[in-house]
Amino acid sequence: TTSASGAEDPGSIPGGCTFFMVRSVQSLKNRALQVPLFWLAMAAVLGIFAVDLDWRWSLGLIPLAALFIRKKAAALILLVGLLVAGVGFGVIHQQRISRIKAFPLLSTIETLETLSVSGRGWVVSDTPLQTGQAVRVILELDELDFRGTKVRLPNRDHVVALIDHPLSANLVYGAEIEFTGELKKIGKAQSPGAFDPSIYFYRSANALAEIDIDVADRLDITNRHRGSMLRKAAISSRQWMEVALSQGIPESQSEINGIILAMALGAREKSPDDVEDFFRLSGTMHIFAVSGLHVGVVAGMFWFLLKWLGVTRRSSVFIIIPAVLFYALLTGLSPSSFRAAVMLAACLAGFALKQKTSSLNGIGFAALLLLAVDTQPLFLPGFQLSFCVVLALSLMGVFLSKRIHHPFRIDEFIPKRRIPTWRLRIDLVVKMLAAGIAISLASWLGSLGLMSSHFHGISIVAIVANIFMVPLASAIVVIAGISVFFYGVKLGIVSAVINFLNVKLAALLVFLAQVFAGWPGAHLHTGGRSIDITPDTVLLDVMGIRGGGAVLATSQSGNWMIDCGGNFTFRQQVLPLLRERGINRLDCLVLTHGDSGHIGAAPYLLNYLTPKWVIESNLDNRARIYPEIRQIVENQRINRMQIEAGQKLRWGDESVWEVLYPGANDPPTGVADDGCLVLRLKTGPWKILFTSDCGFLIEQRIIEENWSLNSDIWIRGQHSETHSGTREFLEKINPKIIISSHSRFPPHEKLADEWISHVGKTGIQLIKLDEVGTVNLQITNQKIVVKPFLSGQRFELQR
Repeated sequence: TTSASGAEDPGSIPGGCTFFMVRSVQSLKNRALQVPLFWLAMAAVLGIFAVDLDWRWSLGLIPLAALFIRKKAAALILLVGLLVAGVGFGVIHQQRISRIKAFPLLSTIETLETLSVSGRGWVVSDTPLQTGQAVRVILELDELDFRGTKVRLPNRDHVVALIDHPLSANLVYGAEIEFTGELKKIGKAQSPGAFDPSIYFYRSANALAEIDIDVADRLDITNRHRGSMLRKAAISSRQWMEVALSQGIPESQSEINGIILAMALGAREKSPDDVEDFFRLSGTMHIFAVSGLHVGVVAGMFWFLLKWLGVTRRSSVFIIIPAVLFYALLTGLSPSSFRAAVMLAACLAGFALKQKTSSLNGIGFAALLLLAVDTQPLFLPGFQLSFCVVLALSLMGVFLSKRIHHPFRIDEFIPKRRIPTWRLRIDLVVKMLAAGIAISLASWLGSLGLMSSHFHGISIVAIVANIFMVPLASAIVVIAGISVFFYGVKLGIVSAVINFLNVKLAALLVFLAQVFAGWPGAHLHTGGRSIDITPDTVLLDVMGIRGGGAVLATSQSGNWMIDCGGNFTFRQQVLPLLRERGINRLDCLVLTHGDSGHIGAAPYLLNYLTPKWVIESNLDNRARIYPEIRQIVENQRINRMQIEAGQKLRWGDESVWEVLYPGANDPPTGVADDGCLVLRLKTGPWKILFTSDCGFLIEQRIIEENWSLNSDIWIRGQHSETHSGTREFLEKINPKIIISSHSRFPPHEKLADEWISHVGKTGIQLIKLDEVGTVNLQITNQKIVVKPFLSGQRFELQR
């Protein structure tokens, strides 16, 4: 396309695209030397990845950067700098991972399940994390004693310590301890797509091993204290601020107050998991991560306070910089808080020196500092998200804000004195709203790929939710700062009143998170792992931890869930698998009985993966959570069906579910496990029996009814009180493979050694869920392939 003058029109296609691309490349060349720290950081990142992934050849890409610089001398200087950064940080990372993997007992714990050891070390983590009855801390070891031999630890090795001991409440940062315990490898993810503790602690704490210290072990806290005095001061300050922010808050509001503590001080352990779910689903989980938002609010408060006290702007800078750096240390020195503090410090320093600073240079400077301290966090989602979001804001924030505001702005050629005051105010509001939308959209775009890759989910509603919730969160942080100030000047009554009002705002924030999380399609699972499901293929994923139970059944006819587990099983196995498979809705949820370990997570599943049907037995469900389940079923208008023995449920052309228990005349006899649904899936030539937690009474009743129980695979749980899996019942089933729950705690979930021995003598393959994680069954007409997730084994049944 040409213009009237015959020249090519820059806006034409494809000529306009070519023109735009050339101008973009030229702009990049011109700006390359203006942001050298950014490019050095990119070279450092490339060097670390190249070493960690053994892609050292990729360092050869660095010289290509010289092509973007026109001046030969500048190109040479930048090239040398990039090579030094890439190779240098690669060497630093190589040395670090070599030290970690040189842990003396690593080869021993890889061959043995556990080792009994004694040793001495000190607590390097800021705050012990409560996990059930135990606490988890990171220890730096001084020495270990294994089988009477003292093992030297010259590399300041870190281990994860899980401590269930009366003295665990006295563990603080810097405490030196002497202990005995069981040393083992850190556990892996229990399900596809699940959080992997071994990878997380390897990257975040440089730890490859875990020590379990329980009541029977020795735990002595010595009089010697170690660690950084500055860090101790930050921890002490945080504890004092937690007390200040808790003044006047009744116990009934402690969970909401935990939200404020998490937002203002980074104390995530104070916020309840179920409330955090609302923020995660609404795409506003970043409110809990102390980042640029929080650091900026703190800096703003100091700025206005110092201005009110009459301190000059230049002098204020030298007070605010150490204050925000200390705040980053106070909140745990997370990558997001440290990055924000360093960038803000660089900008303020530039202001004090009357020098203009670049956001890209600030990003690069913060990244280089963090990676110089420790290269491992580069591989953690938090680090990557923090920098990618800020990079997106730097590149797109101003542009998007101007484009959104442009259609509504006042004509710049109209003199301001001729514009009505009301119109100027409207323009200001629109400009602020445009900036909010631009920040939300740019942040969402910057995190989109990483959220999908790491967590197999994205929140569509986040773009809208952030516009309303981020300003409210900022106000809560500001009010928290005001409360701390009044508490510090001994006006505790004023602080208590402010805290009470702040709790009301936090409750409103939680309400908004719940509203946005409840929008249809608010959160989408994006995993969509490719699975070849033919018309004769059925997939079963069997899950269960500590007595919980759930089975995901998938075919071309849809997705069925047989129970959904309790909260622990659901979070550790079920939900990660649903994300990884990209499943956003179920066709049917079957509730086998009123055990919280099997249906405790049903409210979450019913609300956010709303199934078309809920199927249960004809017996009364007396679980405490069941009224809530019934209410959600009614509110969501989910179809409900009660079934009994003798019925058959068609599932596609090849499969049918047979109901074996309870019958119409089978009343409940006591505990919830005595009312279990017993189902058998017939698909092609195969039969799979599901007995859930049924025990002796149900097994005898089924035998008396003379049901044909013969099955190829038996999927079972453990009754809470009576013996199950009698020899007579086992003979009736005659399975080739048994998949069973099994756990040392609680005691009734542990399979009896005698029963395990008997099963082994019959030649039946026994798979224990707590040892192997999720078990995947791929069933076709020709064979069944059974693949336990952790063991790496593979079993096949052929026709």
